[in-house]
Amino acid sequence: MRVKAEVMCELLDKDSRIVKVLRFESRSFVKNFMNMLYAILCKTTSPAKDLDGNNTQWVGAAENKTGHWCHYNFKIILDEGRDDAGIIVGSGSTAVTPDDYRLESKIPHGDGDNQLHYYETQLLDPAVADGEAEVKVRRAFINYGSVPVTVSEVGLVNNPVHYYEDVHSMPGPRLLARDVLSSPVTLDPGCSLHVTYRIYVGV
Repeated sequence: MRVKAEVMCELLDKDSRIVKVLRFESRSFVKNFMNMLYAILCKTTSPAKDLDGNNTQWVGAAENKTGHWCHYNFKIILDEGRDDAGIIVGSGSTAVTPDDYRLESKIPHGDGDNQLHYYETQLLDPAVADGEAEVKVRRAFINYGSVPVTVSEVGLVNNPVHYYEDVHSMPGPRLLARDVLSSPVTLDPGCSLHVTYRIYVGV
């Protein structure tokens, strides 16, 4: 048994009609993801690197129970407008390496030219079907600007948060997977893109 992931990108025109679909197996979990699993399974700490390249760590157990705070290291923030959380997109085309900690060239959230509006990331409940257990993460993006925007890379980002919203400093968001599209997708003004990460195992 091994953990697998599949990526699906659906390009929709101004009338919400699907005009292009890319669907492929993701082979691009990065080192951050493997170290995260190790911390969870062993209830220990392991190295991590945030989107800014800062060295931090995964914490697989409460850090300070007496002070009533701990990191929720493994949360994916779902909020609309966050381009440092959930599924993110970019214009880079450099091949993926295990040491990648960010997209090569992230497309920022916004409603102007050369930006995309990042809608809320959706995290679907786990499901079992056809001998596989799966969980899906998906997000919609739309081009509200006046010029085309081309997406050629996608990624999945985790965001640690504090229990009880404590004021202690927090490590930054961390890239878990990065995939370069075999065929770039161009969003003309008014067009949208739906990206889904399907993470699954055989049962």
